[in-house]
Amino acid sequence: MSDVQNCKYDFIAGTISFIAGVGLYINVQMQDMMKFDLLGSKFFPKVACVGMMLLGGILVLQSIAKLKYLKAEGNDEAETKESFFNRKKALFVVYSVTYFTALEFSAGFLLMTPIYMFLNILLLKHGKPSIAETLTYVIFSIVVSTVTHQFFSKILYLLLP
Repeated sequence: MSDVQNCKYDFIAGTISFIAGVGLYINVQMQDMMKFDLLGSKFFPKVACVGMMLLGGILVLQSIAKLKYLKAEGNDEAETKESFFNRKKALFVVYSVTYFTALEFSAGFLLMTPIYMFLNILLLKHGKPSIAETLTYVIFSIVVSTVTHQFFSKILYLLLP
């Protein structure tokens, strides 16, 4: 894939991330706040939304700067026929939609998060993992999910789904 095409995809991804961050921030603002949280139930979702907007904005600015540099340099590479949407990206979207839908319908953080993490680790892995690697990924997913849940519930006193 050419540098110009990569910059265009970065621009699109950054724009979508920024817009999603703004939409989610507005959605968080409209939610009712629980009274017993130390920082308030809206604090961490707001931080995540601001992070999405910030990183999306940075990606957009970087892609614009790189496009200007490539145009000034006269580096207009021919675009390849490689598709922007491939199997791994489609599976990531399917996994994410399924995960967030399951959380919305009270499937539980401790049940769904290790599964989601494990499937996404497999997506990032090049080639077929060995049995030892697969076992390591399963243990890692369970441990990180459990530690995260305990951190939020026992230290920050925030409820996770």
